[in-house]
Amino acid sequence: MVAAAPAFATEHPGDHPGRSMTVGAARLFVETEGSGPPLVLLPAGPGLDHGYFHPYLSALAPFARVIYLDPRGCGRSVLAGPAGYSLDAMVADLEDVRREMGLETIDLLGHGMGEAVAALYAARHPERVGRLIFLGAALEVVSLPESPGLLSAATPGMREAIEALPGNRYLSEDGRMRERLRILAPLMFHRLTDRSFHNAFAERITTSAEAHDALAPGFAGPEPAAALAAALGRLKAPVLIVAGRHDRTSSPEAAEAVRRAVPGARLVILEESGSFPFAEQPVDFLKAVKAFLTGDAKVGAPAGRVPGEGGAGAGGGI
Repeated sequence: MVAAAPAFATEHPGDHPGRSMTVGAARLFVETEGSGPPLVLLPAGPGLDHGYFHPYLSALAPFARVIYLDPRGCGRSVLAGPAGYSLDAMVADLEDVRREMGLETIDLLGHGMGEAVAALYAARHPERVGRLIFLGAALEVVSLPESPGLLSAATPGMREAIEALPGNRYLSEDGRMRERLRILAPLMFHRLTDRSFHNAFAERITTSAEAHDALAPGFAGPEPAAALAAALGRLKAPVLIVAGRHDRTSSPEAAEAVRRAVPGARLVILEESGSFPFAEQPVDFLKAVKAFLTGDAKVGAPAGRVPGEGGAGAGGGI
């Protein structure tokens, strides 16, 4: 993708500066806060924006310049026309954002689908990546709304509610997708069980059914998995994997498989967390990530291990 001249505009009245930049056929939205080495956050999906990272990952701002990026067609990022949704396009978008923001190198934090984007980018642009953090990890591209572990744990009532969504004429396609997340939200948390919290968490997320429907079908095919596996094996940057013990979207066993596939990767398992350990164990999450990003070996993490694995403790390697 050839980047057009950047066109910036302030578009978000919230706590953090927000702006859009026009690159090719996409107009990409970023928020920034903090100072220090740039850390770009890549959300799960497909079809989700960065909203669920707030306010939790503001804790990284004292030692990193945190850059929240909405994927093309999601949140406040828009795409001209219905075509153009692919992981390759998102990788190219990330390079365009880096270049337009004048960043020599970037650290990356990828969650779910964001892991795939981060790994593909780092494999193609190794000289531009300092460190990589995978929030949950798998050897295949994970679609958060269709995670097999999530759906297999759904109660009969949840399944009935999901099956009824297409007939709800009061909801848009985007609204149906958000409602699906709201229905399944109790399965994504372990420590935080309050239903009002789940509802509020789901409301933070802006959904794009168009992006979801364009990307999700391809995640299950052999080609995306092969591309991700090849990229993971070529990574040169230091890698930290943070996994929730009770994550149904990407299990600790899947995270351990990624640890074995990536030379020198470190794995931290947070024992009281599901899919969003930064929300359920924020102090422990911050300790592990800060130690990794700053190289501070004195900052530790709680002990834990993958079932059946020796030496994959949460504190090992930090």
